[in-house]
Amino acid sequence: MCIRDSSALVLRDMLSSETPDIRFKASAVLALHGIDEGVPQLIKFVKEGVDEKPEGKNTVPSWEAAIPFLGMARDKKAVPVLVGVLKDKKSGLDTLIAAVRALGQIGEKSVIPELKELLRREDLPTKRIFQVSSGGVKPVVEDARWQIELAVAETLSKLGEIDKEIRKIVEPHLNDKRAYVRRYAKKIV
Repeated sequence: MCIRDSSALVLRDMLSSETPDIRFKASAVLALHGIDEGVPQLIKFVKEGVDEKPEGKNTVPSWEAAIPFLGMARDKKAVPVLVGVLKDKKSGLDTLIAAVRALGQIGEKSVIPELKELLRREDLPTKRIFQVSSGGVKPVVEDARWQIELAVAETLSKLGEIDKEIRKIVEPHLNDKRAYVRRYAKKIV
């Protein structure tokens, strides 16, 4: 999909808005259309941890929402801030997965050591809590380390890492009792 010049011009003007939500949305749309002028604003959102949430239900802070758009923009200037997310002990499960995938979209091979280091961390947030709508039923809790491991394996594959390294990460998940985990693992190898 191509964005018209007049629309891009309006979006570029919105990058200087006083309102963070407007700057975020303009940056995201520009990145979505391959126009890199919004990338510095997205990087700034992530660096500064802008906690403002866009309007809507079930939204995340703008700094977290900016991460996938940095991947879509494929701009190597985003690599240092995304690596910073991987190293930040406060980054949550979904934020880490988004940063890993964004790095894969950017395609910078120099991040391979950081991705491997992420897998060695003992303090990764791996608890996924599923909401249960029925009264009196406790939420379902899943160990979601597999999501981080398979996202890293998939990204390493995109970056051209050696197959045996990827296989070592994926192999334990090929016989997982959960079909959706096995399916994701098989897709990678």
